Amino acid sequence: MEMHPHGVFPKLFPPVPVSKRRGRNAPTNSNQTTSVYIKQPRLSSGVCSSTRFIEMAGCTSSAMGALLLLLLCCTMWTASATDHTVGGSTGWANGVDYTTWTSGKTIVAGDSLTFNYVAGVHTVDQVSATDYSSCSASNALSTDSSGQTTVKLSKAGTYYFICGVASHCSNGMKIAVPVKAASPAISPATPPSSPTKPPTAPTTTTTPASASTAPSVSTTPSTTTPTTTAADTQSSAGYVSSASVAMLTGLLALELVLL
Repeated sequence: MEMHPHGVFPKLFPPVPVSKRRGRNAPTNSNQTTSVYIKQPRLSSGVCSSTRFIEMAGCTSSAMGALLLLLLCCTMWTASATDHTVGGSTGWANGVDYTTWTSGKTIVAGDSLTFNYVAGVHTVDQVSATDYSSCSASNALSTDSSGQTTVKLSKAGTYYFICGVASHCSNGMKIAVPVKAASPAISPATPPSSPTKPPTAPTTTTTPASASTAPSVSTTPSTTTPTTTAADTQSSAGYVSSASVAMLTGLLALELVLL
């Protein structure tokens, strides 16, 4: 028998080819399932930094948007004050009935008056009640002749204005402006009137007055329904509208922050 060059086995049993040996490169059985795992690539520090920057930028943008909406809310709340143009389209001039003009207006503290007139021809002088009656501008609280004068009505009360040019005030160029408090007050209900005391029954020595003859007293108190003028209703509606807009804007800001 011929000996195998690498051992004592006969040549009858040749060595197994390398391709048929079981190892890392050996073919797998077709009935077996091979699972392949792909490792996710690791993000570099630059990508992570960019992601964090984008997230921070998004949060900052949301916060800025909420702040802007809150500022808009405050602006709309303060913008509820009304500017009244004295005399309407005619402005501050001779021949205008300013008493009729003020009677149709509801002016509250915080509003303002704007006088439009010809510069150098008329003036706007704020005076006291006494100087208003006498058409005297010698002790005016303030005076202006620029052609457009705006006066802020900071508190409730009556404001008096005249034209300081000779004879203009006496010809009707004067105005008294009543200003109400900023919060429209509704007159409280009249307290119920106390029942009328019944007359004392006369007493005699023989027969005392019967309790059934005493007049009956009504126990239902009379009440007075509070009345609200149309002007107060209009002013109240303005404040309620401003509060509603402010509340809606605040809710939108909160929703933007939550997003």
